[in-house]
Amino acid sequence: MRRLALGLLWLACGLLGSGCSGQGLSSFVPAGPSAGDYTFKCLTLRMDRHCVYMKEEGHPPASQASSIEYDIGHVVEERPADPRFRCLGALLNTHFGDWSRMVIIERLGFVDDKYGYAAFALTAAGPKAVTNLRADCGDPWGWGGQLEPRVLSITLQQAAGTLVELDKACASLPGRLLWFDAVDSPIFVLHDIRPNGDDFSFAVRGVGAITMYWPGPAAKEPLDYKAACDLVNRGEKGEVVPYGSPRAKELQAAGRVYAALLAQVWKSLLTTPDATILGK
Repeated sequence: MRRLALGLLWLACGLLGSGCSGQGLSSFVPAGPSAGDYTFKCLTLRMDRHCVYMKEEGHPPASQASSIEYDIGHVVEERPADPRFRCLGALLNTHFGDWSRMVIIERLGFVDDKYGYAAFALTAAGPKAVTNLRADCGDPWGWGGQLEPRVLSITLQQAAGTLVELDKACASLPGRLLWFDAVDSPIFVLHDIRPNGDDFSFAVRGVGAITMYWPGPAAKEPLDYKAACDLVNRGEKGEVVPYGSPRAKELQAAGRVYAALLAQVWKSLLTTPDATILGK
């Protein structure tokens, strides 16, 4: 993974105005825990999936499963070609220095909003955070990933509650990708990383669209993490099930718990929520 990080760094040098063909290359060598061989292995997104699709006339389940695999592969596998992802790689290598914990959110868009990220770390110099995400005119429905990164102002007090909540989730929730069929909805990925390479990662897609397009009973308080874990583990890894089925409803209930956690982390970093995470 260190080779991957270094590769991403070299590709990103031009974006950061580094003049990599000149002097001072040592400033781009991975520093602190970021130099570990497996520190950022979670960015490979090799997590088990649970998928819910909407039935379509003439499209058997097997074709639906194949289509979902293609969609996931399309946005995940093409990230290294995106200059925004390469820029994130450069920032992870050098910007945070000696850090003790790092939280990353990735927003993998399917349309013009492109690739977005927000990264926060506890460092020897205090909390640091960067992002390339911006809301379009402050609209929580209109987020997009820009080319240029910007610094986020965040205090340890602001982040403390979120880190405690992540500790609780990490103790119970399995790392999964919960995918719900939803036109153009991005995949949101959360990584909680420690210097020794331990990590807790999960991803959700289209949970907010359930509320918008497939309304069910009035929303209740989010399930606790143990209950969500039990629901996820009732099914097979890699399952693909149709909306309206008993299993889909279980995954929807679990998905809202994952999404609620991700939305909390998002808001603690970026202040303005992304409305597509939880819907209305």
